[in-house]
Amino acid sequence: MKAVPMVLALALAGCVMRPEGEQAERDRVAAAGVEFHKPFADRELSDLTQGATLSTFLAHAEQANGALEAAFHTWEAALEKVPQASTQATTAMVGLEHTLDGGSALDRTALLLMNNTMAMILWPGRLEAQGEAALADARVAGAAFVRQRLRLQTQVSDAYYALALRDEELALLDRLERLLALQVPSVAARVRAGSAMQAELLAAEVARDRVRAERAKLAGERPALEAALRAIAGVGGDAMVTKPVLPPLTALQPAERDVIESVLANNAEVEMQRREHAAAMAEVTMAEWERVPEFSLSATVMGTMSQTLGAAMTLPWLRGTAIEGAVRESEARVRAADALRRQAGVDATAMAVRELAMLAAVEAEHAVLAESLLPRLRQMGDVARAAWTAGGGKLTEWVAATAMALETEAALARLRRDHSLARARLQELLGGVAP
Repeated sequence: MKAVPMVLALALAGCVMRPEGEQAERDRVAAAGVEFHKPFADRELSDLTQGATLSTFLAHAEQANGALEAAFHTWEAALEKVPQASTQATTAMVGLEHTLDGGSALDRTALLLMNNTMAMILWPGRLEAQGEAALADARVAGAAFVRQRLRLQTQVSDAYYALALRDEELALLDRLERLLALQVPSVAARVRAGSAMQAELLAAEVARDRVRAERAKLAGERPALEAALRAIAGVGGDAMVTKPVLPPLTALQPAERDVIESVLANNAEVEMQRREHAAAMAEVTMAEWERVPEFSLSATVMGTMSQTLGAAMTLPWLRGTAIEGAVRESEARVRAADALRRQAGVDATAMAVRELAMLAAVEAEHAVLAESLLPRLRQMGDVARAAWTAGGGKLTEWVAATAMALETEAALARLRRDHSLARARLQELLGGVAP
């Protein structure tokens, strides 16, 4: 029984209260950061030089994007605060003290076992609360990582579709330039023959030069678009980017109610605010524990003469006003977090409804252009070309009809880009779930 004080002091000093759910969070970290635990030079990044698709760019970005990797390691670091917070922070110390004279050598020797008096031994419940608070903060960091990953996917899609649209626009301008270049000598011949006015030739040359200027402008901007895609995808050096392709427009008709329910359940920002609210609740519990006295223990064995157990206790009621103020502050932060959580749901559902409206508008316009206008313009061009070839029509009519058809194709390409981006944004709002 004489050793009980010493054993008790040592046991309390080493107390650990790990929170429930810590291992599950560690499993999430391990699953999310497989590639991030390797040095960057050792990672098997997706090949962007041969047949790279949007999926390839997305995979490359998740492996190489520095901002996303930083978010992961922030999550990882936050999780490692959990064992620190849930372990007794006091320091048990053992020592010997020997008096030089007086009595036997044994009675002049003291074995000291004490706790660091600068830190109290915490109640197990408080340790548990500290661990829960640290775990709540780690879950916030995890939600931030997921949000960053989803935003990165949308940003990569945006850059990819911008470059794909530019390439389609350039291809259409090439076709239009060739057509106008064909028109100019024909009109010039007619002017020389006296069957056309000089103004017609000037108009044909102006139309050709305007297209050339527009193409030069768009072609000059392409390297910047490619650089933007490389940057967001984490592509360094002089790596070549495979020519991207806009996907065909596939109509979507998701039920608005289903989309809203899915957004509220899966949206990364909403989940982030849920985690923030849980962390604020944990801080309230921490503040309330300040009302409970804490203590420190020490023990001394001095030969056969004496054994002592010392104890010290905090007096929290002497600073009750400050403690209650801290509790009220934490409770106010909970209310603020709850309001932000509610607003996140409102904002996310509003953005989802907006993207649904965008999808519907784009699909309606695309249907009119692709199914009605473009076929008629092509038919007009075919008729005008046939007439001109037979010698009874005007080249300008064929060129005009064909130019309008090409402009309509460009408009359709822009609609496909807009539709693809709206789908990407809606997928982000749905927490990564494809609409």
